[in-house]
Amino acid sequence: MNLKSDTSELQANKPSGSAEHSQETLDLKELLNVLSLVKNGNLNTRMAVTQGGINGRICEVLNDLTDMNQRLLGEISSAENIIGKNGNLSKRIALPEAKGEWAQGVNSLNNLITDLTSPALEIAGMINSVANGDLAKQIPLEINGQPLKGEFLRMAKESNQMLSKLRLFSMEVTRVARQVGSEGKLGEQAKIKGVAGVWAELTDSVNQMAGNLTAQVQGGTVTVTSLSIENMVEVCIQDTGIGMSQEIQQTLFTNFSPASATGTNNEAGSGLGLLLVRDFVAHHGGSIQIDSEVGNGTMFKFTVPADDLPELVLSNEI
Repeated sequence: MNLKSDTSELQANKPSGSAEHSQETLDLKELLNVLSLVKNGNLNTRMAVTQGGINGRICEVLNDLTDMNQRLLGEISSAENIIGKNGNLSKRIALPEAKGEWAQGVNSLNNLITDLTSPALEIAGMINSVANGDLAKQIPLEINGQPLKGEFLRMAKESNQMLSKLRLFSMEVTRVARQVGSEGKLGEQAKIKGVAGVWAELTDSVNQMAGNLTAQVQGGTVTVTSLSIENMVEVCIQDTGIGMSQEIQQTLFTNFSPASATGTNNEAGSGLGLLLVRDFVAHHGGSIQIDSEVGNGTMFKFTVPADDLPELVLSNEI
């Protein structure tokens, strides 16, 4: 038997396995390079798909994975710009092809956006209601079936407390104006518990004005009317009291001036209440005037923008 001849024939008839193997070998250096770039945040890189079989599928799956990450990050960046910069709170992340935990991650991000934006929308709705004169709306302490917690709960409670104080203040101002102006119940005062800062100052201003009217008009009458003039509201408070001289009128709204008319019972006034009212009206872009004559009473008239007054206190006549 010629062994050498048989061996040569076998080798000649054997497929070139080494050549096939070289054609199907995956370039591990390129794979490592692409993986390293993706790991470091370069999602624009891709594996070149030049082979078939399992090696080609490895390249395709890696590219698909990189594509998914790139689209997800693009959606997150778009949501940041549309929600955070443009204020469109309805934007959500959309990744229709996401499956499994990819889809769970997208849903979690969208739920987070909803949880963050829902309290803001409720607060905006409350502010809009207040601007339109509706003081009854409050922020719910449960949204979409979930109770508010942490900072969201604190903001909701503080906003509702602020609205309650505003509603109480409007009710008390309306009550004092009605009882003093229309019903003639002199001496009425606004009673608001637990107020501080500007709320306390406004309450004191109302009580100062009501007290001044009471002191000036015992035995007389007080008329309080309001009139809408274009975008302004004019409020007129007129009495039939003792009136004031021109000299006193010229110094009423002068800071640090002790001048003030005495009341019907010769009680002295400090003039502080009128200064507070003047500053309050001026702060809202309005003006205040006085017209008085000794023995014939006094008329105070002030104007403020209609948008700054709750509808609760607006009427043709109080």
